[in-house]
Amino acid sequence: MSCQWFANVPAGQHEAAAAELRGLRTVRLSASTTGSTNFVILMWLHSLADVMNAELALQQRIPQIELVESVVILNTAKRVGWMLNPDSTASGAVVVSGTELPSLGLQ
Repeated sequence: MSCQWFANVPAGQHEAAAAELRGLRTVRLSASTTGSTNFVILMWLHSLADVMNAELALQQRIPQIELVESVVILNTAKRVGWMLNPDSTASGAVVVSGTELPSLGLQ
């Protein structure tokens, strides 16, 4: 499952916040944004129970962060992409279903 947080980080602190997030293996995306929030974080987690632990880790690593909204994604449909190792790193193999390619108009 995944969890995405929309947050506010003080101006000038985005690079430092991103550097802190590099130490968390579960982080898959962190980005500066515009709008009512200015920072987004996406993590892959093992269970719903991990959401609160992840939020605690975010607040400990980035004390100035304000978590505004979280979105829990229980299942993501994956049609084509990288095969993953048990530790969630890319194996180098790409999954391509031969039966799906013609329906997409690809060869």
